[in-house]
Amino acid sequence: MKYADTRASLDHYDDLPEPDERGEIRGLPENASPVHSLPMPLDPDARLRVSGRGIIFLDSWQYQRAACDRLIKVVLPMTFNDADPDSCEGCRVETGKWAIDAQAWWARRNRRDETRQRRKQEAEESAVQRALEERRQAGDPD
Repeated sequence: MKYADTRASLDHYDDLPEPDERGEIRGLPENASPVHSLPMPLDPDARLRVSGRGIIFLDSWQYQRAACDRLIKVVLPMTFNDADPDSCEGCRVETGKWAIDAQAWWARRNRRDETRQRRKQEAEESAVQRALEERRQAGDPD
């Protein structure tokens, strides 16, 4: 089934040996599987970045998350098709849930993202505390 308001996407690309005719240094990978589902973001700026007509290579600060939660680096100019044998199993499941109730799906996604961000911040704070403790134990007054 093809899902309107999604894009087929990839979590990787190949580096080209030299820029192509448009100056692009990234290319479609030789092995373009798995194909992920990118539900169109609710944020208008993010939506605009991934809704172009051609192949879109995202920069690291633009990466989006696929329905399965993988980071997306390439957006393809077609909708996600769960009947494609190269489609991601996790994306097939999550896109089905998204199609039933997109608002609830986005609410769950946002909660997961908040939890991920909180854990990342806690880990960074913990690393700083460990480093300070190691410096104290080593006799460093700062």
